[in-house]
Amino acid sequence: MAPPWPERGMRCILPFPDGPIGAMARMTLDRMARRLHQPIAYEYRPGATGTIGSDYIARAKPDGYTFGVIGQASHAVLPVLRDLPYDPLKDFAPIGGIASFENVLVVPATSSIRSLDDLIAKAASREAGLLYGSPGIGSAVHLLTELMKIDTGMRLSHVPYTGGTASMTDLLNGRVDLLLVSLPTVADRLRRGQLRPLAMAAAERSLLLPDVPTFAELGYPRIRLSTWIGMAAPDGIPKEALDTLADTLNLSLQEPEVAGRFASLGATPLIDTPDLFINRIASDMAWLREFLPRMGITGQQ
Repeated sequence: MAPPWPERGMRCILPFPDGPIGAMARMTLDRMARRLHQPIAYEYRPGATGTIGSDYIARAKPDGYTFGVIGQASHAVLPVLRDLPYDPLKDFAPIGGIASFENVLVVPATSSIRSLDDLIAKAASREAGLLYGSPGIGSAVHLLTELMKIDTGMRLSHVPYTGGTASMTDLLNGRVDLLLVSLPTVADRLRRGQLRPLAMAAAERSLLLPDVPTFAELGYPRIRLSTWIGMAAPDGIPKEALDTLADTLNLSLQEPEVAGRFASLGATPLIDTPDLFINRIASDMAWLREFLPRMGITGQQ
């Protein structure tokens, strides 16, 4: 009779630079390692809005000992916009979700801009408009900001970065004017008073920012999109390994310390079965295929 899986340590691919979202993934992995009684080593493979790391996961040996964190950009958005070296629905064994979170429009706290109307007026007053940053072409916040540009009529130019840290540094230094960014990425800076939130791209106001209106409240109901991260392995891993990873992931996400830390960042544990998680990815892709052409968004923006 074979010993229970896993028999040795595992490796998790992290496809984005370190930061608050990565911290949520690492906290979850640490809890999983405790439950599995085996170490889980992190291996960073950032770049190209998560697609470099995702491609590495897809090509890994399908024995269950290598898996990784995946994001909405690499598995739902970019596959709709361009050809990738992997198929997000066929080349992976979905393990489950990790977290979902909303996005918020921010400017530096030192800015004279105090509302969305102020921002629209500022963009109109400049012949070249304003600059906005994003963690990369095809990221959720890139799409949201392009949608904001369309719906508000603002003159905006995109400055893509290789991650959220560089764009935040340039925002605070005045090199870009605004960011539409995931709430976990800026939660600590908002608490420290470094940023001013203008609007939430969400269905309802955030518990962390109860005084900040949603775009819908301000007359722009289309500017709304939840973002997620999850976990997947290469297709073909043993069923025992997939079931063990999925069960351990969900149990770890239900630990009070994990849920509490996620909540402090404006995120919610995303507890999915493998089937529910792959359906989430497929549903996002179907929605984006229909919606992106109407938004006038392509992979070259």
